[in-house]
Amino acid sequence: MHLGRRDLHRAHASLAARAGDGLSPERLRQYAAVLGELERAAAAGDLPADPRAPLTADLVTAFLEHAEAGRYRASTAATGPTSPSTNRVRIGCLNGLSEQAGHPYDLEHRTPAPPLKPGTTAREAADLREYLRSQNRRSLLDDGHARILAAIGICLDTGGRSGELAAIRLADLGPGLRTVRLRPNPQRLAGRGPGPGEPIGLYAPTRAALVRYLPVREGLVAAMRAWYALHPDQDVDPNHDFLFVSLRPNHTGGRPAVEGGTPLRPEGVPLHPQGLRRALDRAALRINAGRPKARPLPTMEQLRRITDGAPGPR
Repeated sequence: MHLGRRDLHRAHASLAARAGDGLSPERLRQYAAVLGELERAAAAGDLPADPRAPLTADLVTAFLEHAEAGRYRASTAATGPTSPSTNRVRIGCLNGLSEQAGHPYDLEHRTPAPPLKPGTTAREAADLREYLRSQNRRSLLDDGHARILAAIGICLDTGGRSGELAAIRLADLGPGLRTVRLRPNPQRLAGRGPGPGEPIGLYAPTRAALVRYLPVREGLVAAMRAWYALHPDQDVDPNHDFLFVSLRPNHTGGRPAVEGGTPLRPEGVPLHPQGLRRALDRAALRINAGRPKARPLPTMEQLRRITDGAPGPR
């Protein structure tokens, strides 16, 4: 049996209805993007107009070739082939949707996985902790820098993925900020899935960074609660206890308000994994610009992989 576009849309609706049971908003957006490509392929005459018509293996192969060439882009501003990472996501989404629909495609990736960036050596990890120490001694530290220093420290000390860091709650921090417990669910919605694991020790620079960041977080969450009092119809939890929160308002996830329009979601809402990863990488670029002679701060993927030796005393 071949699936039609309607079957894949129904599979997406079923997954969206269970989003809190292990599916991240990022993945849901990816599923929707691939379904959008399928609809544009049908509008272009490359797939059957009838959403019930079966998508045969030949049709799927032709769709993938055209999609990778950039034929079904949603934006007319971008041109040329889609990126290797987008190509791999597209295959993963088609496999996930077809599996949910009961007839897995089991498509093989057509684009090789990108090579891993070099990890962080034990010496480099020690240098990064020294950087954290020097920044923690600064009397003035902007909110974004304070947040990112805490994220760098925890990522460096625990090897946690962005999903695991985004899921950290205040209750996961041990007495004296000496430990943190991670929830082992890197691809899940923050706060869902398995409970926290065993405590992981935090180094002194990370503890100091948390001391600087926690008052910043409290101020941001207080502003979010004041905002919620004026916008109780919005999908915002005023009593959340997630560690890493947004610094600025944004439109992402806002609902149409009773008075019309979509209000900005406030600062102080929990960061999703993608948001945390992007925030850390953006901050690294900003910080690196001011340290032209120093080794660049690594990305989150590099931070979490210490490639040799023991990193020293905590």
